[in-house]
Amino acid sequence: MRREELTQTLAGFEAGHPVGDWIWNGWRVWPAVRAHLALRHHDPEVAPAPRHRLAGSLAWRRERLRRFAGEWLQRGGPPDRAADVVLLSSSDRGERLGRAFYNTVVDPWAEEVARCGGVASVWERGDPRWPSRVPRSAIQRAVDLALRAGAAPGDAPDWFGALAEFVADAFEAEVDWPELGRHLRAVETCARLFEGWLRRARPRALVLDCWYGREAMGAAMAAHALGIPVIDLQHGIQGGAHPLYAGWGKAPAGGYEVFPDRFWVWGAADAESLVASNPGAFGPEAVRVAGHRWLAAWTQRDGDPHRAALLARTERLVGGRRALLVTLQKGVPFRDALVPLVRHAPADWLWLVRPHRQMKVDPAQLEAELRDATGRAVDVRGAARLPLYALLRACAWHVTGFSTCALEALAFGVPTLLTHESGAHAYADLVARRVMWSHASPQESARRLAHGAAGVADACRAAAQRLFARPAELRGLLPEAAR
Repeated sequence: MRREELTQTLAGFEAGHPVGDWIWNGWRVWPAVRAHLALRHHDPEVAPAPRHRLAGSLAWRRERLRRFAGEWLQRGGPPDRAADVVLLSSSDRGERLGRAFYNTVVDPWAEEVARCGGVASVWERGDPRWPSRVPRSAIQRAVDLALRAGAAPGDAPDWFGALAEFVADAFEAEVDWPELGRHLRAVETCARLFEGWLRRARPRALVLDCWYGREAMGAAMAAHALGIPVIDLQHGIQGGAHPLYAGWGKAPAGGYEVFPDRFWVWGAADAESLVASNPGAFGPEAVRVAGHRWLAAWTQRDGDPHRAALLARTERLVGGRRALLVTLQKGVPFRDALVPLVRHAPADWLWLVRPHRQMKVDPAQLEAELRDATGRAVDVRGAARLPLYALLRACAWHVTGFSTCALEALAFGVPTLLTHESGAHAYADLVARRVMWSHASPQESARRLAHGAAGVADACRAAAQRLFARPAELRGLLPEAAR
């Protein structure tokens, strides 16, 4: 089921059922149940898994060794150290800047907290990526140990029958209580772990990079139990078609334990969409325009010497050729659209293909596969090692299914070709403004890409102004956390 259909289906079920009364083990579980369904049934037309012998490759071995070392050598304070703001994120947000990794979603805000005289504590799940420019606490080992000790979920609650009937009718699938129960139990287990840390850290706010993961929901539950406000920090595309950012009805009295209190978004367009897409769930006072601090840093022509070095590396990779950036998405097919398009394009173009951080692919083997299939200059290894924004600064066009990168490209004056049908829906207003185009045929799209961005660069940047506001200061957004 496509994302926009999924959003309407879940919202319709919520409107017709007393989901606010669905309680298990003393907490209102509907947001966690909805997140489980959304992630389980979103676009099952997944790309075929590549048949690469990752375990036998030297690149894979080097990566495992690096991560094993990182587990032991990662520097950073304990997660329960005193802090004004705790920020929870994932290690896959990290990009290498010089000799260290930088979490592009939360590290700019950790630096802003420090600039305002406060103390930020970054909790990072996933495999540690070290060394890091901003100190952080690697929490995945503690989370895994806690989850192993979690109890079985027990018998299904009374409301589960209505849910199972809905899933069978709407998705032609089955929902298994032990599976869903383990998901809910995992949220609870994380909440117990994090409540102890938060009680000792005593932050004035908890900021979540993506509220609907089990660790994030557990952290929100723990924070609410301690009276700590919970903020969702925008990490990607939202809009009226997102099943977890649209279609929410009025919350029950007292609210949901795992749902954010406030939302910090990139720009005015997302703020308006978030409020309009959730009538009765929350009002404009819960949504604040915070800007996109990492994007703002890259759109400036001067600044950090690490960024200057990465831009120089990107220029060497491009070598004066006409470059096009292709961003791949986890679970979204790309070969059927991309390969014929590249074949019909001029032979002297350079295609920089950047897999999503969560895609399990060997860059060297994917590069060889695409070169063999197209007979064109395709680079995956170099593109995977460079920051997204360094690549956008060097490219004439961006090609994707419906990635958030299509929005970010606009800030650099770069238009996007959308190769997936969900892209035309998600970005309908931007397609109408002629800063994005839907893929029609290999021949027609190749002709479109040949025009370059020269004629639309200004229109792209103008469209970006409503999407990405200037970064707001912490004192205005969260005065209780600034000193």
